[in-house]
Amino acid sequence: MISGCELLVPAGTKELYEKAVVWKDFQIIEQIATSQIDSKEKSPINIYTVNNTIFIENVKSENITIYNARGQLITSIRNTNRIMQINVPQAGVYLVWIDEKVWKIAVTN
Repeated sequence: MISGCELLVPAGTKELYEKAVVWKDFQIIEQIATSQIDSKEKSPINIYTVNNTIFIENVKSENITIYNARGQLITSIRNTNRIMQINVPQAGVYLVWIDEKVWKIAVTN
């Protein structure tokens, strides 16, 4: 069970996530009525994608970890710049972990 991490999912999909491999391990699953999944809190961190690259701006943490939608570790790196560029192998959904917060990012070609 993954505790201390809130998983926000689109309205009407909670049951699917509760049964899905990896996603079912999250302790809290909350539905939101939007197709865009945002943090409830305002954050100075800005995360966006261009092609197969995830850009992370204004991050002060030293450690950044990225997983794919299957829960497989893609990379775990140390922050060395104000703007980080992280190449991912293919389009898809990725989880970006920075400190105790997680962002769900869709990468498209």
